[in-house]
Amino acid sequence: MILTEEKTYTMPVTVIDSQDSSGLCKNDMMLEFTNLELLHAVLTCTMPAGRLTPPFREKRKGELLQKMAMVENALEVKGDQLVKSARTMYLDVSEKGTISHYLGAIFAKIIAGKMFQDDYLVHINQIEQPGLTEIGRYGKKYRYDLIGMQKGSGSYSVWESVGRSENSQLAFRNACQEAEGVAKIGKGAPLHKVACMNYYERGFYTAVIREVPQTEEGQAFDFTREAYLRAYYQPLMELLLSERPELFYQSHGSFCTTEISLPALNNEFVGHRRMYVGMGRQLLDCLRSGRYEKADEWKNTEIPQGSGWFEGRDGLSVRAEE
Repeated sequence: MILTEEKTYTMPVTVIDSQDSSGLCKNDMMLEFTNLELLHAVLTCTMPAGRLTPPFREKRKGELLQKMAMVENALEVKGDQLVKSARTMYLDVSEKGTISHYLGAIFAKIIAGKMFQDDYLVHINQIEQPGLTEIGRYGKKYRYDLIGMQKGSGSYSVWESVGRSENSQLAFRNACQEAEGVAKIGKGAPLHKVACMNYYERGFYTAVIREVPQTEEGQAFDFTREAYLRAYYQPLMELLLSERPELFYQSHGSFCTTEISLPALNNEFVGHRRMYVGMGRQLLDCLRSGRYEKADEWKNTEIPQGSGWFEGRDGLSVRAEE
């Protein structure tokens, strides 16, 4: 597949009734999204690699290109649906598991945004939290949750993303239990608690999700709004500044853009693949001044009309050309 090619995709999603313990009450639907919505998710979805090494601007473009290459090579397109790429067949189990994990997080973000209006989605152990003696460790176990938030509401959600394994029923059941075990995020109960499993069904990439009921007892995550939004936006700001350092000091107009050159997929595309990232002046000013707690209060930006931009609810806009 080619992320910079204008196209609309569909993906089968099975929604399991939250009140059904048997898992038999299901609703099948087709989720529709564009290549730019997928590109936006690839750009903004936080990845485990971001926790492994210290942050610095110079690595951000490399991380983005790596994520894009993974998606473009792990998936192919049949009609308007995504299918497993033949390029993954020679990979060993650990490599396939890594790809499954990364793809799961990216598509969980698309599902969360389009079906639940949950945005951002940050790995819990990328958010600075007071009182933790070890990053990612809560009590006796490590957590790998994705935390989402609805723009402007301050209400958080928890998402558990898993890939299909040899025992997919057990993996999905464990994900539901992990989500259900979160009783509080910040000052209140999670708005949504959802388990999401992405897998291949007869070669087609698909997903099954279940929203689990609220509980009064369980795990509590405590972090500030500023820490949450910093974990989401700081890597993006570092990417923009690595490409256009002058944005740190000045910007012109109400809509600021950065051009990112992309590797060619073959000789036909040499020198022609481009990705553009844009944001409004108000959001940019919040990020470069370090006022991350205000980063979700931006107003609608003045995106150039008829120019093919997609604007996410996070204020980040993307455009692509070949």
